[in-house]
Amino acid sequence: MNRGYNQAMCFNFRRFPFSILLLLLGSGPAISARADIFSRSATDEAMAYCTFGPKVRIVATADKPEDRTGCAGSAKIQAVQWECASFDGISARVERFRKKLVSLAEAECGRFCASRAKGCQGRFQAPTRCGLQTDYDEGIAAGKKLGCRSDCAGTALSFCSLYDAGYRTDDPALISKQAPNCLCAR
Repeated sequence: MNRGYNQAMCFNFRRFPFSILLLLLGSGPAISARADIFSRSATDEAMAYCTFGPKVRIVATADKPEDRTGCAGSAKIQAVQWECASFDGISARVERFRKKLVSLAEAECGRFCASRAKGCQGRFQAPTRCGLQTDYDEGIAAGKKLGCRSDCAGTALSFCSLYDAGYRTDDPALISKQAPNCLCAR
């Protein structure tokens, strides 16, 4: 059963959002967070995983109080996927990730709205680009800073998330400023 991530990677998703942000900011606490995301068997400079995702989840919801049917409302559906791979295919990979994330988020939007009330349907507003993504230069720099391992497909980080939450999956302060991407109605 595919749960949106490879279970064999032995990666704890709950620790991902905070650790990656701290590492990218290069702050002092990133060093103490290092034990959370780096495998003890890997070298001190290598990530414990080569790929992540796609991972999709609802991070915020809102109801329309004037709707007595319980259908009308909205959700913010965050989705993330990334991979350490060759630098020459970053843009194509990011676009492929975006298409996959949009497809999965669209299905999640439909399920969410259908669960609200009978006959309720979801309308997902697909982004034309990732809320946060790496381009060529950022992918190479992030791959070096985070330490893509030598056994990965490459040393550049291809990253796409639907909402810009920094490199965190769920940053309520950042996401609260962005519009919902899932609208429920009859």
